Amino acid sequence: MFRREALRNLAVWKNSAWRKPLILRGPRQAGKTTLVNEFGKSYENYLYYNLEKVEDRMIFEMSLPLGDLISLLYARRGQVRKPGKTLLFVDEIQQSPHTINLLRYFYEEHPDLHVIAAGSLLENLVDVQVSFPVGRVEYMAIRPCSFKEFLTALDKEHLMEFIHRPQTAYVCHAELSSLFNQYTLVGGMPEIVQQYALHHDLLALDKGYEALLQSYRDDTEKYVKQNKLGEVVRFILAAGWNHAGETVTLGGFGASNYKAREVAEAFRLLEKAMLVELVYPTTTA
Repeated sequence: MFRREALRNLAVWKNSAWRKPLILRGPRQAGKTTLVNEFGKSYENYLYYNLEKVEDRMIFEMSLPLGDLISLLYARRGQVRKPGKTLLFVDEIQQSPHTINLLRYFYEEHPDLHVIAAGSLLENLVDVQVSFPVGRVEYMAIRPCSFKEFLTALDKEHLMEFIHRPQTAYVCHAELSSLFNQYTLVGGMPEIVQQYALHHDLLALDKGYEALLQSYRDDTEKYVKQNKLGEVVRFILAAGWNHAGETVTLGGFGASNYKAREVAEAFRLLEKAMLVELVYPTTTA
């Protein structure tokens, strides 16, 4: 497991006196589920539910007092509650607005239960389809791997001390520069990084990237209901990557016929989903 920075952030949340149910934000395949499964090992009790599964979703949507629901969650996983902390992880929570509303009551009635929720394109659901209990949840962004995590994945963790000691960094400057160039080509998506760490073959990563893009396109079909907006989002997901790092004009982006307003709306949606990061030009007075 090389996502140590993210695990440290989760540990801070776990030990906080002001802890609330935690909503993990991040693009699909950023490693949210794998990360929380690993984090769950630090608890005496760990309950994982995926609301894309009908049988899991039905449990949360039953009309039960919350205490009875929690007991049922243990029973359905064949677990007996042990003394100590419990982590409940609700994955793909966007599938059940009722369960999202339950987060309020976990916070108010069972603050001792540690609750994490995650799902696809939650950022858009916050604004468009469902509302999260304001003031009763907190958020954490799970982003792609940092360069330091990339070094850990490649068993180059020993080089990190030189990053923090620039006066001696010249000793391994060439190696660090080479590794950083590899990082910019590979990117930080955990599964892709893991594949590269195993085989060191950039060309072999194409299939993984295509699968990743297809999952983004699938999410667009599920959650973007406006026809024109969905059309522009699909276009950006197909052709927009060719313009990464460039200064672009929104009107007619990518040699398309889309208006600036339409492209801007699609880019803003993708930025909320943490699939792109928009950098705006600056001017001097």
